[in-house]
Amino acid sequence: MFALTATTAFANPLPRNDEWTVESILARAAQETSLQYNSCAISIAFNNGTYTAEGVAGTTQLNGTIAVTPDDRFVWGSITKMLTGTAILRLVAEGLLSIDSPIGPILDRAFQTIRANSPSDAKLMNYSSVTELFGAAANNLTVRNLGKMLSGIPDFDTAHGHGVMVDSLRADMYAHPTHFYGPMEILAFPWVYNGTLQPVGHHSYSSTNFLLLGLMLSELHNATS
Repeated sequence: MFALTATTAFANPLPRNDEWTVESILARAAQETSLQYNSCAISIAFNNGTYTAEGVAGTTQLNGTIAVTPDDRFVWGSITKMLTGTAILRLVAEGLLSIDSPIGPILDRAFQTIRANSPSDAKLMNYSSVTELFGAAANNLTVRNLGKMLSGIPDFDTAHGHGVMVDSLRADMYAHPTHFYGPMEILAFPWVYNGTLQPVGHHSYSSTNFLLLGLMLSELHNATS
């Protein structure tokens, strides 16, 4: 199941090869991925100012009954890391933050701000400081440690404990498909809160690092606006 639309044709279109058209590649990728994950939806788009094309393939539900459309929305996921990292480096370039700033003071203020202004989030927070979340070792963590995945902080996304990949988050999402998982709830997950930290400086991929950087950005924005 796929669709491809274009508003303007190429001046000199490439010869068509049915095996390598965008439609066939998308359809094949969605079909093969669905064999592993029960369902898969893929959407791509291209715009160079004069030519626009979009293509979709796959289904949007586990039972495979609803075909994805170009109007369906997708969660950005780790693509947001590029935006978060760029925003952090912009603050560093503007002299508003050091790459070696400790994360504790800024995040602790962020937690206080959230507790004061969002009662619904406050109910989800079984912590009020970085050290409550990750122990005394968190006092040594810097912006650089988070950005380079050198903090040793547990991953909220796929790693239930280090070295054992168990997709706890997605299992919970499938069990509660209409539930929105905000950052304060995510930090309270049992495999994140008081989770076992790797030594600082040890590379360990963890999306929690960029969740924390995002909270720091929010607090710094509040302080300067």
